Amino acid sequence: MIKQIKSWEKYSVYFLELKKKLTLVMVLFLVGALLGVIFCQDILSSIIHWYNFSGVNLVMTSPGQVFEIATYSGILFGCILASPVLIYELFCFIRPALTKTEQKLTITLLPIIIFLFFIGAAFGIWMSQSLITLYSNVSMGFKVNNIWDVQKFFSLLSIMAILCGFIFQMPVILTWLMRLKVVNRKTLANNRKYVYAALVIITVLMPPPDLLSDLIIFLPMAILFEGTMLFNLGQK
Repeated sequence: MIKQIKSWEKYSVYFLELKKKLTLVMVLFLVGALLGVIFCQDILSSIIHWYNFSGVNLVMTSPGQVFEIATYSGILFGCILASPVLIYELFCFIRPALTKTEQKLTITLLPIIIFLFFIGAAFGIWMSQSLITLYSNVSMGFKVNNIWDVQKFFSLLSIMAILCGFIFQMPVILTWLMRLKVVNRKTLANNRKYVYAALVIITVLMPPPDLLSDLIIFLPMAILFEGTMLFNLGQK
């Protein structure tokens, strides 16, 4: 019992520090979520105007969808506001355990992480817009009216933006692991088929569930992987 108490006292400082950092992140997430809910109508109107839904009628199928749309808007803005701070706070938490070389590498990659997250989110939004434009044009070619659920559209947009933002972190994660000798570049190169198999599985699990969307998502993931391998060509 005494040993357990001493063990808890030893690690309690780290738990308290982590709790403090996560509390800050949670507060920022809630602030972003609140802003997303408050300005939900303006956000949705801007997105609809930006997407230019020609030949498409967006409808609400139930009164409760207003609250669902507000929830997705809040989650999206909460993630956007809190993600950079979460990355920074996690780095500050693990920094004492890193060597100077590891700290220097991580600090160099931090701005790239934030940049790639927003690039990935923008790609997810662009992909959604491209698919919507394509499908609506095809439907109009068949002289079929397009009546879409606005809640499903907004939820798909939010999910794609967040997921693509995290997927675009792959180059940073692989570079960090290879530079710290955790993963061997040659091993990854020799096992490309398994890497691509994993990318295909990730792609299939992501929305929306159609072949064209899977292809559009898979291609940048493959390019990011090959670009990362090329960037770390000098690593053993």
